[in-house]
Amino acid sequence: MPTIKRVGIIGAGRTSSAHIRALRHLSGVEVVGIFDIDARAAEDIAIRFGIPHHFSNPDQFYENAKPQLVHVVTPPHTHEQLADQALDRGVHVLVEKPPSLTVAGCDALQKKAEATGLTVGVNENFAFDPRILAGRASIARGTLGKLVHIAGFFGFDAGSVNADLSNWSWAKELPGGILEDLLPHPLTVARALADQELQLIHQHALRSGRLPFPLHDEMRLLFAGSNGLTVDLTLSLSSHPTDFIVTIYGTRATLQIDLRNMLLQLWRDRSGLRLFARGVRVSGAALHVLIQTAQNAIGTTVFRIPGPGDPAHLIRIHYKALQQGREIPAPIARAKSVVKIARAIWP
Repeated sequence: MPTIKRVGIIGAGRTSSAHIRALRHLSGVEVVGIFDIDARAAEDIAIRFGIPHHFSNPDQFYENAKPQLVHVVTPPHTHEQLADQALDRGVHVLVEKPPSLTVAGCDALQKKAEATGLTVGVNENFAFDPRILAGRASIARGTLGKLVHIAGFFGFDAGSVNADLSNWSWAKELPGGILEDLLPHPLTVARALADQELQLIHQHALRSGRLPFPLHDEMRLLFAGSNGLTVDLTLSLSSHPTDFIVTIYGTRATLQIDLRNMLLQLWRDRSGLRLFARGVRVSGAALHVLIQTAQNAIGTTVFRIPGPGDPAHLIRIHYKALQQGREIPAPIARAKSVVKIARAIWP
């Protein structure tokens, strides 16, 4: 596979900035152009980040910028068409979640990529967050024992969303609205920690009445895995502040990962400890959280370490895999299971 040096961005919304910042830290990689049907938006991002070319016409984008790989960071319902256009031009793709709204669409993209020797990767950003990778390492070492249950809570404050969805108009294109857009975050994390595909066994979506728009704003999901593992996920659009917490229960220990605050906390069975020893344990846990908080504050402000949800971690791993000729970390084949679950919830 040729070395990827020329990269293009498709989409000039908020997500594009995070991708461009991540690409700036990759040696030998240049963002050669940005395309968006909104010419002003494309120009604004190009000026802000010093991108040499901006386009509102896709043909001009590919002919003049000549990217070897494109990042598709547009609204979800446009992903499949834009990824397909890139493959037709012999260009690799890294696309935001989901790559398509249907399993058939994912299959078509995968088939075309395989036939042309190209790759379609999916930005499963939270699944490759350093805290999740650390959690997976703890599980692999046997620190938690056998996995019993994974509980995830993803809260998103949608109070700023207009009642007519005018500032989230693309959500109308998704059968599950905003919840469908957010579902891949906790689902890909749970799957990564479980290290297996999960079977949906119960779902419940509701309108709480706390928000003005006519869409489901609360979701409860229950999954089953192998060896008795269960997973429950809660998505809420009215909790405040925005939160993302995952708790992994094992036969030896419990691990809690607070992605928003970039914290990990491991709890072992200490039922035999006396009161004083338990106090020492709690004090030690509090000190550990304090140290992590200080490290995170220094890292994000002084050393500009990417924060929670930043795609930089996945992007770095993705490009390294491409350069070394290895399988990319989040291929479209794996993303299909998430799309399948979304369509089971919202046909």
